Amino acid sequence: MHLLYTGFTRNSQGVYPIRYGECGGDCTNEANWRFLTLDDHGLFGGYGRMVRDARGGLHAVWLRDTDANRIGPERLVYAYCGGGCTQGAGWQLEVFPEEDLEPELPALAASPEGEPAIVYALSNYASYARYYLFRQGGNWARRKLAEDASWSDFALAMGPDRGAQLAFRRTDGQGQDLLTYLRCSGYTCEQTSQVDLAPVAYRGSFSLALSSAGAPRLGFYFGRRGDDNPDERAYFYLACDQNCTSRQSWQAVRFPPPPQSRELVGIGLALDARDRPRMVVADDFEVRLLSCEGNCARDGASWRAALVETGDQITPPPPPPGGCRNNPQAFWYPGYGASLSVSETAAHLVYDVRSLQGCNGTYVGDGPRLIRYAKQPIP
Repeated sequence: MHLLYTGFTRNSQGVYPIRYGECGGDCTNEANWRFLTLDDHGLFGGYGRMVRDARGGLHAVWLRDTDANRIGPERLVYAYCGGGCTQGAGWQLEVFPEEDLEPELPALAASPEGEPAIVYALSNYASYARYYLFRQGGNWARRKLAEDASWSDFALAMGPDRGAQLAFRRTDGQGQDLLTYLRCSGYTCEQTSQVDLAPVAYRGSFSLALSSAGAPRLGFYFGRRGDDNPDERAYFYLACDQNCTSRQSWQAVRFPPPPQSRELVGIGLALDARDRPRMVVADDFEVRLLSCEGNCARDGASWRAALVETGDQITPPPPPPGGCRNNPQAFWYPGYGASLSVSETAAHLVYDVRSLQGCNGTYVGDGPRLIRYAKQPIP
Protein backbone atom coordinates (compact mmCIF):
# COMPACT_ATOMS: atom_id res chain seq x y z
CA MET A 1 0.00 0.00 0.00
CA HIS A 2 1.12 3.52 -0.83
CA LEU A 3 -0.16 6.74 0.74
CA LEU A 4 0.44 10.47 0.29
CA TYR A 5 -0.98 12.95 2.76
CA THR A 6 -0.77 16.62 3.67
CA GLY A 7 -0.09 17.89 7.16
CA PHE A 8 -2.36 20.81 8.10
CA THR A 9 -0.21 22.10 10.96
CA ARG A 10 3.53 22.41 11.51
CA ASN A 11 5.34 19.39 12.89
CA SER A 12 7.99 19.49 15.61
CA GLN A 13 10.58 20.63 13.03
CA GLY A 14 8.46 23.63 12.03
CA VAL A 15 7.51 22.04 8.69
CA TYR A 16 4.10 21.77 7.02
CA PRO A 17 4.76 18.26 5.74
CA ILE A 18 3.91 16.40 2.57
CA ARG A 19 4.38 12.79 3.69
CA TYR A 20 4.64 9.47 1.89
CA GLY A 21 3.65 6.23 3.63
CA GLU A 22 4.26 2.62 2.61
CA CYS A 23 3.04 -0.70 4.00
CA GLY A 24 4.07 -4.16 2.79
CA GLY A 25 1.35 -6.19 4.52
CA ASP A 26 -1.13 -6.32 7.41
CA CYS A 27 -1.73 -2.62 6.93
CA THR A 28 -4.34 -2.33 9.66
CA ASN A 29 -1.38 -2.62 12.06
CA GLU A 30 0.09 0.85 12.46
CA ALA A 31 3.53 -0.61 13.20
CA ASN A 32 3.81 -1.92 9.63
CA TRP A 33 3.75 1.54 8.05
CA ARG A 34 6.90 3.50 7.21
CA PHE A 35 6.77 7.24 6.49
CA LEU A 36 8.96 9.85 4.82
CA THR A 37 8.54 13.63 4.69
CA LEU A 38 8.98 14.75 1.07
CA ASP A 39 8.58 18.53 1.32
CA ASP A 40 7.51 21.55 3.34
CA HIS A 41 4.38 22.80 1.55
CA GLY A 42 4.10 26.03 3.55
CA LEU A 43 1.07 27.70 5.08
CA PHE A 44 -1.13 27.89 1.96
CA GLY A 45 0.23 24.88 0.06
CA GLY A 46 -0.48 21.17 0.21
CA TYR A 47 -3.24 19.62 -1.91
CA GLY A 48 -1.20 16.48 -2.64
CA ARG A 49 -2.14 13.67 -5.01
CA MET A 50 -0.39 10.46 -5.99
CA VAL A 51 -0.93 7.74 -8.63
CA ARG A 52 0.87 4.51 -9.47
CA ASP A 53 1.56 3.70 -13.12
CA ALA A 54 1.33 0.28 -14.79
CA ARG A 55 5.06 -0.28 -14.27
CA GLY A 56 4.87 0.36 -10.54
CA GLY A 57 6.30 3.88 -10.56
CA LEU A 58 4.83 6.44 -8.17
CA HIS A 59 3.93 9.94 -9.37
CA ALA A 60 2.96 12.72 -6.95
CA VAL A 61 2.05 16.38 -7.22
CA TRP A 62 1.38 19.12 -4.69
CA LEU A 63 1.42 22.91 -4.25
CA ARG A 64 4.13 24.78 -2.34
CA ASP A 65 3.78 28.16 -0.62
CA THR A 66 7.15 29.89 -0.19
CA ASP A 67 6.27 33.61 -0.02
CA ALA A 68 4.95 34.84 3.32
CA ASN A 69 3.86 38.11 1.71
CA ARG A 70 1.40 36.44 -0.69
CA ILE A 71 -1.81 34.62 0.11
CA GLY A 72 -1.84 31.35 -1.78
CA PRO A 73 0.58 28.79 -3.20
CA GLU A 74 3.10 29.78 -5.89
CA ARG A 75 4.88 26.58 -6.89
CA LEU A 76 3.68 23.36 -8.47
CA VAL A 77 5.86 20.40 -7.40
CA TYR A 78 6.02 17.05 -9.23
CA ALA A 79 7.76 14.02 -7.72
CA TYR A 80 8.56 10.54 -9.05
CA CYS A 81 9.82 7.37 -7.38
CA GLY A 82 10.68 4.12 -9.14
CA GLY A 83 11.83 2.22 -6.03
CA GLY A 84 13.16 2.68 -2.52
CA CYS A 85 10.42 5.19 -1.83
CA THR A 86 10.81 5.29 1.94
CA GLN A 87 14.26 6.80 1.40
CA GLY A 88 14.70 10.41 0.33
CA ALA A 89 17.14 9.38 -2.41
CA GLY A 90 14.39 7.37 -4.09
CA TRP A 91 12.42 10.49 -5.05
CA GLN A 92 13.11 12.97 -7.84
CA LEU A 93 11.43 16.36 -7.35
CA GLU A 94 10.78 18.98 -10.02
CA VAL A 95 9.65 22.46 -8.99
CA PHE A 96 7.91 24.54 -11.64
CA PRO A 97 8.28 28.32 -12.09
CA GLU A 98 6.43 30.65 -9.77
CA GLU A 99 2.77 31.36 -10.63
CA ASP A 100 -0.38 32.42 -8.80
CA LEU A 101 -1.94 29.00 -8.28
CA GLU A 102 -5.52 28.23 -7.38
CA PRO A 103 -5.45 26.65 -3.89
CA GLU A 104 -7.08 23.35 -4.77
CA LEU A 105 -6.08 19.81 -5.69
CA PRO A 106 -4.29 19.57 -9.03
CA ALA A 107 -5.28 16.47 -11.01
CA LEU A 108 -2.69 13.81 -11.81
CA ALA A 109 -2.55 10.75 -14.08
CA ALA A 110 0.06 8.57 -15.77
CA SER A 111 -0.03 6.75 -19.10
CA PRO A 112 0.64 2.99 -19.31
CA GLU A 113 4.21 3.92 -20.31
CA GLY A 114 4.61 6.01 -17.16
CA GLU A 115 4.23 9.46 -18.75
CA PRO A 116 2.78 11.94 -16.21
CA ALA A 117 0.03 14.47 -16.90
CA ILE A 118 -1.25 17.21 -14.60
CA VAL A 119 -4.21 19.59 -14.71
CA TYR A 120 -3.97 22.69 -12.54
CA ALA A 121 -5.45 26.17 -12.24
CA LEU A 122 -4.21 29.75 -12.04
CA SER A 123 -6.02 32.41 -10.06
CA ASN A 124 -5.05 36.07 -10.30
CA TYR A 125 -6.34 39.32 -11.72
CA ALA A 126 -4.75 38.63 -15.11
CA SER A 127 -5.69 35.00 -15.70
CA TYR A 128 -7.96 32.18 -14.58
CA ALA A 129 -6.37 29.72 -16.98
CA ARG A 130 -6.77 25.96 -16.59
CA TYR A 131 -3.75 24.09 -17.94
CA TYR A 132 -2.92 20.56 -19.04
CA LEU A 133 0.76 19.85 -18.31
CA PHE A 134 2.62 16.94 -19.93
CA ARG A 135 6.06 15.71 -20.94
CA GLN A 136 7.23 15.97 -24.55
CA GLY A 137 10.71 14.93 -25.66
CA GLY A 138 11.95 14.86 -22.08
CA ASN A 139 10.70 18.40 -21.39
CA TRP A 140 7.48 19.70 -19.90
CA ALA A 141 4.91 21.42 -22.10
CA ARG A 142 1.41 22.71 -21.40
CA ARG A 143 -1.83 23.51 -23.18
CA LYS A 144 -4.51 25.89 -22.03
CA LEU A 145 -7.82 24.07 -21.63
CA ALA A 146 -9.90 27.11 -20.70
CA GLU A 147 -9.88 30.63 -19.30
CA ASP A 148 -12.73 30.03 -16.88
CA ALA A 149 -12.61 30.51 -13.11
CA SER A 150 -15.53 28.11 -12.60
CA TRP A 151 -13.58 25.07 -13.84
CA SER A 152 -12.53 23.24 -10.66
CA ASP A 153 -12.49 19.94 -8.76
CA PHE A 154 -10.47 18.15 -11.44
CA ALA A 155 -10.22 14.35 -11.76
CA LEU A 156 -7.85 13.05 -14.46
CA ALA A 157 -7.32 9.55 -15.87
CA MET A 158 -5.51 8.00 -18.83
CA GLY A 159 -6.38 4.76 -20.62
CA PRO A 160 -4.41 2.38 -22.85
CA ASP A 161 -4.73 4.74 -25.85
CA ARG A 162 -2.86 7.43 -23.82
CA GLY A 163 -5.75 9.84 -24.33
CA ALA A 164 -6.33 11.97 -21.24
CA GLN A 165 -9.86 12.06 -19.81
CA LEU A 166 -10.99 14.72 -17.36
CA ALA A 167 -14.02 15.19 -15.12
CA PHE A 168 -14.57 18.55 -13.46
CA ARG A 169 -17.14 20.96 -12.10
CA ARG A 170 -18.07 24.13 -13.95
CA THR A 171 -20.78 26.77 -13.76
CA ASP A 172 -23.07 27.52 -16.68
CA GLY A 173 -24.56 30.89 -17.63
CA GLN A 174 -27.48 30.42 -15.22
CA GLY A 175 -25.27 29.75 -12.20
CA GLN A 176 -25.86 25.98 -12.19
CA ASP A 177 -22.90 23.79 -11.20
CA LEU A 178 -22.43 20.96 -13.70
CA LEU A 179 -20.42 17.75 -13.78
CA THR A 180 -18.56 17.90 -17.10
CA TYR A 181 -16.55 15.24 -18.94
CA LEU A 182 -13.71 16.17 -21.31
CA ARG A 183 -11.67 13.93 -23.57
CA CYS A 184 -8.32 14.73 -25.18
CA SER A 185 -7.38 13.45 -28.63
CA GLY A 186 -4.18 11.92 -27.22
CA TYR A 187 -1.48 12.31 -24.58
CA THR A 188 -0.53 15.82 -25.75
CA CYS A 189 -4.19 16.91 -25.72
CA GLU A 190 -4.03 18.88 -28.98
CA GLN A 191 -7.80 18.62 -29.45
CA THR A 192 -10.55 18.30 -26.87
CA SER A 193 -14.28 17.65 -26.78
CA GLN A 194 -16.59 17.77 -23.79
CA VAL A 195 -20.13 17.24 -22.56
CA ASP A 196 -22.12 18.37 -19.52
CA LEU A 197 -23.50 15.27 -17.79
CA ALA A 198 -25.48 16.32 -14.72
CA PRO A 199 -25.92 19.01 -12.07
CA VAL A 200 -23.77 18.68 -8.96
CA ALA A 201 -24.19 20.39 -5.64
CA TYR A 202 -20.75 21.23 -4.32
CA ARG A 203 -17.07 20.38 -4.33
CA GLY A 204 -15.71 16.88 -3.92
CA SER A 205 -18.91 15.19 -5.03
CA PHE A 206 -17.65 12.90 -7.83
CA SER A 207 -14.90 10.42 -8.71
CA LEU A 208 -13.56 9.19 -12.10
CA ALA A 209 -12.19 5.75 -13.01
CA LEU A 210 -11.45 3.98 -16.31
CA SER A 211 -12.11 0.39 -17.34
CA SER A 212 -9.29 -1.80 -18.66
CA ALA A 213 -10.33 -0.69 -22.16
CA GLY A 214 -10.19 2.99 -21.17
CA ALA A 215 -13.96 3.52 -20.90
CA PRO A 216 -14.97 6.16 -18.32
CA ARG A 217 -16.95 5.45 -15.18
CA LEU A 218 -18.16 8.08 -12.71
CA GLY A 219 -19.55 7.94 -9.23
CA PHE A 220 -21.18 11.14 -8.05
CA TYR A 221 -23.52 12.62 -5.49
CA PHE A 222 -26.30 15.10 -6.05
CA GLY A 223 -27.76 16.92 -3.10
CA ARG A 224 -27.70 20.09 -1.07
CA ARG A 225 -25.92 20.65 2.21
CA GLY A 226 -28.29 20.18 5.11
CA ASP A 227 -31.23 19.19 2.86
CA ASP A 228 -33.72 17.07 4.81
CA ASN A 229 -35.65 16.00 1.70
CA PRO A 230 -34.42 12.49 0.71
CA ASP A 231 -35.86 12.94 -2.79
CA GLU A 232 -33.31 15.70 -3.38
CA ARG A 233 -30.31 13.55 -2.44
CA ALA A 234 -28.93 10.53 -4.28
CA TYR A 235 -25.79 8.74 -5.43
CA PHE A 236 -25.30 7.88 -9.08
CA TYR A 237 -23.06 5.53 -11.02
CA LEU A 238 -22.49 6.50 -14.67
CA ALA A 239 -20.89 4.42 -17.42
CA CYS A 240 -20.05 4.97 -21.08
CA ASP A 241 -18.31 2.62 -23.53
CA GLN A 242 -18.01 4.73 -26.69
CA ASN A 243 -18.79 8.19 -28.11
CA CYS A 244 -18.64 9.51 -24.55
CA THR A 245 -18.79 13.21 -25.41
CA SER A 246 -22.43 12.60 -26.32
CA ARG A 247 -24.72 12.69 -23.28
CA GLN A 248 -26.96 10.02 -24.79
CA SER A 249 -24.08 7.51 -24.68
CA TRP A 250 -24.04 7.43 -20.88
CA GLN A 251 -26.03 5.02 -18.74
CA ALA A 252 -26.82 5.74 -15.11
CA VAL A 253 -28.19 4.05 -12.04
CA ARG A 254 -29.42 5.94 -9.00
CA PHE A 255 -29.38 4.73 -5.42
CA PRO A 256 -30.49 6.92 -2.52
CA PRO A 257 -28.37 7.56 0.55
CA PRO A 258 -29.57 6.38 3.98
CA PRO A 259 -32.58 8.35 5.26
CA GLN A 260 -30.54 10.06 7.97
CA SER A 261 -27.80 11.17 5.57
CA ARG A 262 -27.56 14.93 5.20
CA GLU A 263 -24.11 15.80 3.89
CA LEU A 264 -21.55 14.05 1.72
CA VAL A 265 -17.94 14.42 2.86
CA GLY A 266 -16.15 11.94 0.57
CA ILE A 267 -16.64 9.72 -2.46
CA GLY A 268 -14.20 7.48 -4.33
CA LEU A 269 -14.59 5.04 -7.23
CA ALA A 270 -12.31 2.22 -8.37
CA LEU A 271 -12.65 -0.80 -10.67
CA ASP A 272 -11.15 -4.21 -9.99
CA ALA A 273 -9.24 -6.34 -12.52
CA ARG A 274 -12.57 -7.48 -14.01
CA ASP A 275 -13.87 -3.90 -14.26
CA ARG A 276 -16.38 -4.34 -11.45
CA PRO A 277 -17.08 -1.03 -9.68
CA ARG A 278 -16.49 -0.42 -5.98
CA MET A 279 -17.44 2.94 -4.52
CA VAL A 280 -16.76 4.38 -1.08
CA VAL A 281 -19.22 7.00 0.14
CA ALA A 282 -19.01 8.93 3.39
CA ASP A 283 -21.81 11.07 4.78
CA ASP A 284 -22.48 12.39 8.25
CA PHE A 285 -20.97 9.90 10.69
CA GLU A 286 -20.42 6.80 8.54
CA VAL A 287 -18.34 5.34 5.73
CA ARG A 288 -19.87 2.71 3.43
CA LEU A 289 -18.65 0.57 0.54
CA LEU A 290 -20.93 -0.02 -2.45
CA SER A 291 -20.19 -2.85 -4.89
CA CYS A 292 -21.73 -4.39 -8.01
CA GLU A 293 -20.87 -7.49 -10.05
CA GLY A 294 -22.27 -6.76 -13.53
CA ASN A 295 -24.51 -4.53 -15.71
CA CYS A 296 -23.98 -1.95 -13.03
CA ALA A 297 -25.34 1.12 -14.84
CA ARG A 298 -28.62 -0.48 -15.90
CA ASP A 299 -32.00 -0.40 -14.19
CA GLY A 300 -32.27 -3.24 -11.73
CA ALA A 301 -28.52 -3.54 -11.22
CA SER A 302 -27.66 -5.35 -8.01
CA TRP A 303 -25.60 -3.00 -5.86
CA ARG A 304 -24.71 -4.07 -2.34
CA ALA A 305 -23.67 -1.93 0.59
CA ALA A 306 -21.43 -2.68 3.57
CA LEU A 307 -20.75 -0.45 6.54
CA VAL A 308 -17.03 0.24 6.96
CA GLU A 309 -16.95 2.50 10.00
CA THR A 310 -18.93 5.05 11.96
CA GLY A 311 -17.62 7.94 14.00
CA ASP A 312 -18.91 6.25 17.17
CA GLN A 313 -16.61 3.25 16.59
CA ILE A 314 -13.45 5.37 16.89
CA THR A 315 -11.94 6.16 20.29
CA PRO A 316 -13.64 9.43 21.33
CA PRO A 317 -11.74 12.63 20.50
CA PRO A 318 -10.53 14.93 23.28
CA PRO A 319 -13.09 17.36 24.74
CA PRO A 320 -12.98 21.04 23.80
CA PRO A 321 -10.25 23.08 25.48
CA GLY A 322 -10.96 25.84 27.95
CA GLY A 323 -12.60 23.87 30.74
CA CYS A 324 -16.14 23.47 29.42
CA ARG A 325 -18.08 22.37 32.50
CA ASN A 326 -21.53 22.20 31.02
CA ASN A 327 -22.10 19.36 28.53
CA PRO A 328 -18.73 19.19 26.68
CA GLN A 329 -19.07 17.46 23.31
CA ALA A 330 -16.70 16.06 20.70
CA PHE A 331 -17.53 13.98 17.61
CA TRP A 332 -15.58 12.23 14.86
CA TYR A 333 -16.64 12.69 11.23
CA PRO A 334 -14.92 9.99 9.11
CA GLY A 335 -14.56 9.82 5.34
CA TYR A 336 -13.19 13.19 4.19
CA GLY A 337 -11.24 12.88 0.94
CA ALA A 338 -12.05 9.17 0.73
CA SER A 339 -10.14 7.12 -1.85
CA LEU A 340 -9.73 3.42 -2.48
CA SER A 341 -7.94 0.72 -4.41
CA VAL A 342 -9.35 -2.76 -4.94
CA SER A 343 -8.24 -6.36 -5.25
CA GLU A 344 -10.31 -9.43 -6.14
CA THR A 345 -11.74 -9.86 -2.66
CA ALA A 346 -11.20 -6.63 -0.74
CA ALA A 347 -11.24 -2.86 -0.94
CA HIS A 348 -8.49 -0.77 0.63
CA LEU A 349 -9.74 2.61 1.84
CA VAL A 350 -7.94 5.71 3.08
CA TYR A 351 -9.72 8.80 4.41
CA ASP A 352 -9.45 11.68 6.86
CA VAL A 353 -11.36 11.78 10.11
CA ARG A 354 -12.14 15.22 11.48
CA SER A 355 -13.40 16.11 14.93
CA LEU A 356 -15.81 18.83 15.95
CA GLN A 357 -15.96 20.16 19.50
CA GLY A 358 -18.81 21.85 21.31
CA CYS A 359 -19.87 23.11 24.71
CA ASN A 360 -23.48 23.15 25.91
CA GLY A 361 -24.73 22.59 22.37
CA THR A 362 -22.61 25.42 20.89
CA TYR A 363 -19.91 24.78 18.30
CA VAL A 364 -16.46 25.62 19.68
CA GLY A 365 -14.11 24.62 16.87
CA ASP A 366 -12.36 21.83 15.02
CA GLY A 367 -10.29 19.38 17.01
CA PRO A 368 -7.55 16.96 15.91
CA ARG A 369 -7.63 14.98 12.67
CA LEU A 370 -6.79 11.38 11.89
CA ILE A 371 -5.84 9.48 8.75
CA ARG A 372 -7.51 6.07 8.65
CA TYR A 373 -6.77 2.98 6.59
CA ALA A 374 -9.43 0.28 6.35
CA LYS A 375 -9.51 -3.08 4.59
CA GLN A 376 -13.05 -4.09 3.74
CA PRO A 377 -14.08 -7.48 2.27
CA ILE A 378 -16.24 -7.11 -0.83
CA PRO A 379 -19.84 -7.79 0.28
